[in-house]
Amino acid sequence: SCAPCVEDMGYRGSTGVTCQNINECAEGTHECDPMAKCIDREPLIDDNKKYICQCPKGMTADPAGGTNCRKCINNNECCEQPGICGENAKCIDTIGSYNCLCSEGFNKGSNNNNCTDVDECVKNPCGRFTTCNNTIGSYECICVDGYKMVNGECKPDEKVFCEHCDNATTTCKLSQNGDSYSCACKENHHPVDKRSCKPNTFC
Repeated sequence: SCAPCVEDMGYRGSTGVTCQNINECAEGTHECDPMAKCIDREPLIDDNKKYICQCPKGMTADPAGGTNCRKCINNNECCEQPGICGENAKCIDTIGSYNCLCSEGFNKGSNNNNCTDVDECVKNPCGRFTTCNNTIGSYECICVDGYKMVNGECKPDEKVFCEHCDNATTTCKLSQNGDSYSCACKENHHPVDKRSCKPNTFC
């Protein structure tokens, strides 16, 4: 290339006639950000650019970095694309990318942006006498018929178990293991069925 041999312009030469383009990238004299790629240029052809700094994917040149875009800044995808992780996750910005942190009760699927509901009922988290009902982001334990929730456990409901007992001949009693109630015959009575008794006959 024929040009004044002025190093500040990106050229070097001792004859003053033939000048060689200085490869700042190869010589390590460029001022690119450590994360950027230095690409050598021919100043007389490329608008006096001696080199350019190419930022990696997920980053952009800082407008305040000078004419050669020397500084790379991280793109904050979480701010630039609200809702990128969906309604069931929180977006966490990282250098050059982002992560989706799933909310409690959700797991990340095959798509980085897709958090799906966890079916907690698969692990049978509920106790005895219950059915597990999966809900979005959680689950609930529902007592089966005849039982009611007491301090987080399903206990037999005396009203339900005893409503058919014959009050005249039976007394509703809780079983020894506490799992149910039954109609127990009063003194000097014997059972007719599960709900009633009749007086003993003495000869």
